[in-house]
Amino acid sequence: MTPLAQHIKDTVKKSLAEDIASGDLTAQLLPETLTTQAQVITRQSGVLCGTDWFDAV
Repeated sequence: MTPLAQHIKDTVKKSLAEDIASGDLTAQLLPETLTTQAQVITRQSGVLCGTDWFDAV
């Protein structure tokens, strides 16, 4: 595993643990088995960074 892949794995794990530990209210609104998708709509061109973290979740 590359250092970046390990970093992504570690930060995702920490972030999810933080949300779960505090009882994330928004997460409780949706069933665990639900799979969703999102669409980003912008008014201007831009650069989207951090997609590796989204993919890891």
